[in-house]
Amino acid sequence: MTGNLAMRSAIRAFFLAAMLAAIAMPPAGAGQPLYSVTGNIATEHGAVRAIDAEEIARIGSVEVETKVLTLGDQKRRVKGVLARELVKYLGGKGQSLRISALDGYIIDIPMSDVESYDVVIATEIDGKPLSIRDRGPAWFIYPISHHPELDESIYESRSVWQVKTIEIN
Repeated sequence: MTGNLAMRSAIRAFFLAAMLAAIAMPPAGAGQPLYSVTGNIATEHGAVRAIDAEEIARIGSVEVETKVLTLGDQKRRVKGVLARELVKYLGGKGQSLRISALDGYIIDIPMSDVESYDVVIATEIDGKPLSIRDRGPAWFIYPISHHPELDESIYESRSVWQVKTIEIN
């Protein structure tokens, strides 16, 4: 009987601690990193640069209306930072971007893609911030509606959602 009472007390204490921790957490996105950039970058912050909403505001966000692969044929308002502007802002040098997703997916994207096209690292679609459930916190999106040649399977494989890290090589 006393073991059962101790177990219930421990469970209550655990849930109380969890609730207090949740209350103390800042709102999602408030200064929290969305993704990180590593590799050949010029930074005083070390080998990894965390990118959050404030950093994106400093770089300058853009809004592009385009079809988004896997979301149907209608155009969506995609908001985020241009990949080439992020690379330039960080002093990045290299031939490719290695994008890693939260689910372990990794792909190398030629730097020529981000130099030739307005590729957006989106953090919002249709005015709604991307959550992990919505393929966020960031999604590497090609402007397919503006360049029909991008409506190919190779670019679909490069349209990475749930971006975790970008490595400039």
